[in-house]
Amino acid sequence: MWSGPVYGKFQAKAIAGLLQHSLARTNRGFGSHAIHRLVQNSCMARLGEDGRSRYFGGVVDILYQAFPNQELGCPMEKDWPKCQLHINHVLAALRCYQDYEIRAAGMENFAEILFNCGWYMFEQGLHNQALPILRKAEEILGSAAELEGLVVADVFSATASILLEQAEAAKAHDYYIRAVDIHERLLPADRVHLANSYMNLANSLNALNRYDESLSFHTKAVQIRGKCPHLARSMLGLSYGNLGRLYTRMNRLEEAASVIVIQKSIGIRRETMGSKSSKLANAIHALGNVYIRQAGYDEAYDQHLQSCQIRTEVLGKSHQTAASYHKLAWYSHRMRDFNGAIQHLNQAVEIYRQYGKEIRGIACSEYKLSLVLRDLGRIAEADEVKQRAARLWKKALGIEPGEQDDESGYDPLIVFVDH
Repeated sequence: MWSGPVYGKFQAKAIAGLLQHSLARTNRGFGSHAIHRLVQNSCMARLGEDGRSRYFGGVVDILYQAFPNQELGCPMEKDWPKCQLHINHVLAALRCYQDYEIRAAGMENFAEILFNCGWYMFEQGLHNQALPILRKAEEILGSAAELEGLVVADVFSATASILLEQAEAAKAHDYYIRAVDIHERLLPADRVHLANSYMNLANSLNALNRYDESLSFHTKAVQIRGKCPHLARSMLGLSYGNLGRLYTRMNRLEEAASVIVIQKSIGIRRETMGSKSSKLANAIHALGNVYIRQAGYDEAYDQHLQSCQIRTEVLGKSHQTAASYHKLAWYSHRMRDFNGAIQHLNQAVEIYRQYGKEIRGIACSEYKLSLVLRDLGRIAEADEVKQRAARLWKKALGIEPGEQDDESGYDPLIVFVDH
């Protein structure tokens, strides 16, 4: 991949020759050229081991400056276009590193680039693609004897965040513990990075139903962020949203704690991120879940519809968008709008299938669809769909549904915030 302006007659002539012989193509709209793999492999072979390592180090230096940094766990949404521009360069560098077993100076910087790339993919909902990249970053840091640094803590946290989204709470918890351990040893007690680790650990504890421990770590995170609002204002909003989810799961609804805290989160996110943000959509989604618990179903529908619209616009066809359609289907089913419920569930399943064939989400939506079809009297069709859901359950968990063959039994297949 050749990106940016072409300098000098030699480079211009080389690109022109490659284009003429169909050994390169112009990536319109990106200001770059894609060079045929045959040419790349030939050049790499001619360079030799020392040459490859030397030039790889130069590529890493360029990418380190070009690819956006993920900072303090904040969303990278404003940098998505720049990430999209450079991601193919990062992936090409990773292929080169793997194919030729590159050993060059500055590999810690390459691991950090991979972390940023993995986080961008995480935000895009490309979990299955992001995990191998993050594990390669961990491997590089391990071979460089850097498994005690802040970058590896970031890699652990990103890996855990993906595992948590995939409903692997126990595995996520282990990674978060490792990140907290590094941050507590390397950072002062009032650093924002430590607050991020505490909040992440609290989320995994919430998913594991260890609510009192979760509340303790969420409180620590809020206390740290409250002392440095200028640096962590948007993340304070994130903490309030997570606290609201925790209060909801603890059934602290009688004091309206969930609504108050989540509404505070929504206000801060609108203030710091604008009206079109996936994090804002998450907070609105959480508020809709609170209204469901309080039997405020019309209010819940309004919140979930708003969240779905934002997710569709910002994220496109992601697992979060699919979860929003599933929630809308839940409301339609309750209101006996069966056709509306079927439409929403089909939309959810279609998105889950396009999004990395997410079988856990498909299983949940298929099971819900079987209940709607049964209420419509379409028993044979309902049984067929239910059997499909059970097969996906077994494929995901390795066991038959058994006595857990009901709607609540399918909840553990997806991230806890979407139950």
